[in-house]
Amino acid sequence: MIIILLNNFLCDITIMVTYMNKNHILNCFPYYIALVIIIVFFGVIYIPSHSIVDTGSLFAQAIFIGILEELIFRYFLQNKIEKFLTNKGKNRLYSIFITALIFGLIHMTNIIQMDYSFGKAFFQSFNAILAGLLYGSIYYKDKKIIHVMILHSLYDFGAFISSPLNKMILGLDILDILLYLIEIIVFFKVIFDITDYMKNKKNIVNTIYYISCIIVLICMMLYFVII
Repeated sequence: MIIILLNNFLCDITIMVTYMNKNHILNCFPYYIALVIIIVFFGVIYIPSHSIVDTGSLFAQAIFIGILEELIFRYFLQNKIEKFLTNKGKNRLYSIFITALIFGLIHMTNIIQMDYSFGKAFFQSFNAILAGLLYGSIYYKDKKIIHVMILHSLYDFGAFISSPLNKMILGLDILDILLYLIEIIVFFKVIFDITDYMKNKKNIVNTIYYISCIIVLICMMLYFVII
């Protein structure tokens, strides 16, 4: 089993860029930009004030978590649910939502494991559901597990270095809200492409999609100017 997983993982690394649909890469691009913005701006503050070992340890931890969780939830669980729904004659698309919900609820265990308050664990769980929907839809469309592993690892690394530096504005975590918006926008765009929903209005959807992403990304840049 481990050998099969490793072989498929190595194959994904080799063929991901070559065989991925260009439109799909463009759909995910705003999310990549959002993660890079967070890593760069917080990294400029965090990295110089911490040792290479500390930074490297966080990066390694982010990669490990990204790989492990995507193997468990997308590569194994989502595929299993998708096959089950197919065999039952149900819509395979539900596998994305079921897996994301389980992924989010699992994070509620941090109340015990990390001694989080209910509120903190709840919002982390909510964020995990949104991220799970995005990663699940991306994996559903291209079946390249390495793609969502990269996204997940980048997100976790950005979260690790931004956590002690992030600031609330008017009692709100503006950066998290902006990231939620990007996740939701990209998720719906990927779902629309998967289902061909609103295919007769593709140009309008694309225009709204990219304008919305640009607005959110500009707001994200302004956040760093303000703080």
